[in-house]
Amino acid sequence: MRRFAVLVAVVLAATVVPVVLSPTAALAARPNAAQRIADINPGTGAGSSPQFLTRFGDIALFQADDGTHGTELWMTDGTTAGTELLKDIHPGAGGSNPQNFTVFGTIVLFTADDGTTGPELWKTDGSTSGTVRVKDINPGAEGAFSTTTPDPDFKVFGPMVLFAADDGATGTELWRTDGTASGTTLVADIEPGNPSFPHDITPFGSVALFVAQEDTHGVELWKTDGTGANTVIVKDLFAGSISSDPKEITPLGAIALFSANDGSASDELFKTDGTATGTTLVKDIQASGSSDPSRLTAFGGIVLFNANQSGSGSELWKSDGTETGTTLVDDINLESPGSGSFPTSFTPFGAKTLFSAAGGNGYEPWATDGSLSGTTEIKDICTGIQSSTPNDAPFVPFGTVALFVADDCATGQELWATDGTTAGTKRVADINPGPGASAPQSIIDFGSMALFAADDGTSGLELYRTVVHRVPGAPTIGTATAGNGKATVSFTPPASNGGSPITGYTVTSTPGGLTATGAGSPITVTGLTNGVTYRFSVHATNAAGNGAESALSNAVTPTAGTNTITVVQPNGGEHIARGAAYTIKWTYTGSPGTTVRILLLKSGTSVQTIASSQAIGSGGAGQRSWTPPTSLAAAATYKIKIVVNSTSPAIVDQSNSTFSLT
Repeated sequence: MRRFAVLVAVVLAATVVPVVLSPTAALAARPNAAQRIADINPGTGAGSSPQFLTRFGDIALFQADDGTHGTELWMTDGTTAGTELLKDIHPGAGGSNPQNFTVFGTIVLFTADDGTTGPELWKTDGSTSGTVRVKDINPGAEGAFSTTTPDPDFKVFGPMVLFAADDGATGTELWRTDGTASGTTLVADIEPGNPSFPHDITPFGSVALFVAQEDTHGVELWKTDGTGANTVIVKDLFAGSISSDPKEITPLGAIALFSANDGSASDELFKTDGTATGTTLVKDIQASGSSDPSRLTAFGGIVLFNANQSGSGSELWKSDGTETGTTLVDDINLESPGSGSFPTSFTPFGAKTLFSAAGGNGYEPWATDGSLSGTTEIKDICTGIQSSTPNDAPFVPFGTVALFVADDCATGQELWATDGTTAGTKRVADINPGPGASAPQSIIDFGSMALFAADDGTSGLELYRTVVHRVPGAPTIGTATAGNGKATVSFTPPASNGGSPITGYTVTSTPGGLTATGAGSPITVTGLTNGVTYRFSVHATNAAGNGAESALSNAVTPTAGTNTITVVQPNGGEHIARGAAYTIKWTYTGSPGTTVRILLLKSGTSVQTIASSQAIGSGGAGQRSWTPPTSLAAAATYKIKIVVNSTSPAIVDQSNSTFSLT
């Protein structure tokens, strides 16, 4: 097995059962194409069904069935050679069904069934030897995560992970773990003798909110700081044993919004600050019934959601946590008034949120900035009233685009990408050629590539990748040095090129916005005004576009200055032997030019061009080695003359007095 560096600067080594994978051709194919990484279950057409892809440092973990080991824990670095069975947790063909992967520092927690203890809490550090059961919470074969608790709802909360588990004695209750057996403990037995089924665990400042049930209050909103003493009900919204059944707890600054029924407002929008007095109704959107707020998604200073109101149906709403700030954003489905567009899959993406909605064109991709004018259909991918996007299919932000699944009614459900514009919404690849669908799923951002599972119609559901280049990172600014109407700016390249070679850099002045480009450092910006103070930033460019600007440079002020050149030696009175090496030296001030012409004068007339284009030097000084030819006459009437090339008026100097050639 190869070695991988995972999150920490250590190398984890392990040996696993050898698994032979079919090589994948054309992994260096064109950008935005999709390539199969590995045919994990080759030859059968059944596929390995990779699921629950989770990035963990420079590898991704997932479950897959290679046809021999059952559904087990796999890993990939995005290459065929780097896609391997990590551990056969349930030896043989039974499969451990690993899932619920949750990154927690230098480990990943998950659930798995080793065939003996049932579904229990496991962890991995990315190596076979480091993949172990954390604790047998429910001793015996049933496991802590059986059919009554299939989803532990793992949530990282500071130095711990909170989750729901059944230890076989207390029923499904709230637990915590730090990744060790001794640190995996019951937080609170909320309903002694019966399970409380904690769920919707949501970190919220110094506490975590969650929903739990007990006989006295029913299903209500609770909070915990990870200790039993401070695990308490927030408020009995529907007083008595009847449940308010809170759903979709969504933090928004100092409050969290959620849906609940207090007996007066049925399934409406509520908020909490974690206290009983601060847990109140935000707005009774549908006074005669339930608006059933759902798909709550924080976006900037608001929460977007789907709500039902008479006259519009289930449409796009927003809330800032106040009654007046809770409003309908857009009645999208005006083709069938009152029917609703049922917006779903809200995904913040830059300055907008992407979502799917059923307007007059069926379910298609939309975008909103939270305003009516800023809510638009991105593209009618399947032209007409048929839908292109399956309900609840997620958008996955990936650099400058978001990946999603769509059907253009010609090629079936395939992988698409959008930058939020009609022109920038395109199919990435027709993985299952023709009308058959490859049905991509479990899409994740994996740095320079995206990983997902897809079915090409021949191999079954297998592991794929696509490269969608990102813009480069920001360069690190160096030093700016002023000249006459110009400044030279140095910098170092960004740490990331975005997965595509950097094609150039642009330096921009502040003020003025004057720019200069180049292939690398340094770059000189010209056209500056002498006497004005400037600072400079630089950005890199690749195939995906311009990257972020660097920090501003030091401040510099260009000046005309005094551009001079002065002969230092020979400067008069020297005796220089013909045929022997001698060093001519000079100094300069300002920025007189880049090259000089050096002449030998005899009685004021040029008798030799020693150099026609000699570099002027650096740091205000330059020199040139010269061997006077023996053919020159011995005399005491010689001088050196130095002329700066390409300047007007000419910048020139010569020896103060004559020297001798002997």
